[in-house]
Amino acid sequence: APPADLRDGTYVSVFEPTVAAVYQLAVTRGGVHILGSPYALVVIPGPTSAAHTLVTCDWGDDNGASSNCALAPAGAVVGAAATFVVVAKDAYNNTNAETTGVDGDAFYYGVTGPGGVAKWAPANATADPVRLPSTALPGHYHGSFDPSVAGEYRVRVTLGSTLARDLVANARPAALSPADFAPVSDGIPTTVAGVWYPVTYRAKDALGNDRAVGGLNVSITTRRVGIAGTETALATTDNGDGTYSASYRIDEVGSWSVEA
Repeated sequence: APPADLRDGTYVSVFEPTVAAVYQLAVTRGGVHILGSPYALVVIPGPTSAAHTLVTCDWGDDNGASSNCALAPAGAVVGAAATFVVVAKDAYNNTNAETTGVDGDAFYYGVTGPGGVAKWAPANATADPVRLPSTALPGHYHGSFDPSVAGEYRVRVTLGSTLARDLVANARPAALSPADFAPVSDGIPTTVAGVWYPVTYRAKDALGNDRAVGGLNVSITTRRVGIAGTETALATTDNGDGTYSASYRIDEVGSWSVEA
């Protein structure tokens, strides 16, 4: 747009940038650049806005996702640090690299959830310690907590004392541990000969967390302890909720085992 002529040898033009970047400012007279034109004009982000701050799994650019991210659709795996990323943004969604704890403009987070998890800490202006141990990304902050119980966790992030985000994060069971599968049956430990008993096994991880979905190749058998060739495979039902069921009847008195 043509500048305003103030009639005193000065001219004024105004523009309102919303994207932080380096711009080229060209000033011409009669189609010819004046001395020094074009000029480099640096636009920096505005003050960090709590309302526009992001809490995510993404480190941005080509740096990938935060490792074991609690905000991922599948959730974090218990038994390891569950992570997330706080990204400082101004009111126009520019990433603000100037947010530091020096002037009180810092991020904090609190996490509460099952297993007695209750953590409050500053979000560190460092990269993901697993994927990017030596690289700090401007405007990106790292938070984590240590879930040992699968379930929902509440994550609250503040900019100073102003709430930025109030989120639900999830932790899922770790790798299955067949040794920790738990049988439930009225016939255990004492079975009456000739009576049918239902038995159900719950799939668990090594920390005792229940698997909530089915799909495992589980078989349930009975056998007489110490006697080879007495194994009997039972018709096993996948209940689709992490439990597997069968029914058994033992006709001979003695020591028997029910195994999954």
